[in-house]
Amino acid sequence: MKNIIHFILSKLDSFIVKAAGWKHIPHSDTNFMYVNLYKYKGLAITLTDGTIIEKGDCIAEFHLDNKRLKGLDTSYTSLIRLLKGELKALGNCIRYEPYSKIKAVYGITVFYEIAARQGFTVLDMKNIMKRYLWSLWENILRLSFQKRNKRARKRIIMSKECWISRGQILLHAPEGRG
Repeated sequence: MKNIIHFILSKLDSFIVKAAGWKHIPHSDTNFMYVNLYKYKGLAITLTDGTIIEKGDCIAEFHLDNKRLKGLDTSYTSLIRLLKGELKALGNCIRYEPYSKIKAVYGITVFYEIAARQGFTVLDMKNIMKRYLWSLWENILRLSFQKRNKRARKRIIMSKECWISRGQILLHAPEGRG
């Protein structure tokens, strides 16, 4: 049964990635995350470093590559290392078009504790229905794509918004390194 669910989710995931036009972060060593650019449409948000995200600002949205995640070591320390690598790759490409206009990067994830350790501002999702539906989806993916022999937390984890400013991203990839 789990194989059928995994197959269906895998096909759905591929369709979403293709339809949304998500691309892996350029020059990433792991291709652990997708990124896409868009204009922010929500209410103003102030990040912990003082960056203010306003309507019309160019932001990037992170998405985990669920298929890639299945083949990687997903221990807590490994996920931290993977995120650091993706932030370094993004920091190196954020200096150039089309990524040079990015003011911040945003994602919704159950892995918000790991994101917070890398400088992300973590916020509760204001829309309760969206929070529960997104959390359900993320938990289904998390349980479906986990390695078969890996013990995982079976409880439902609520997703949270994670934001990181351009300045914080650049700290992960100082000029001339990487």
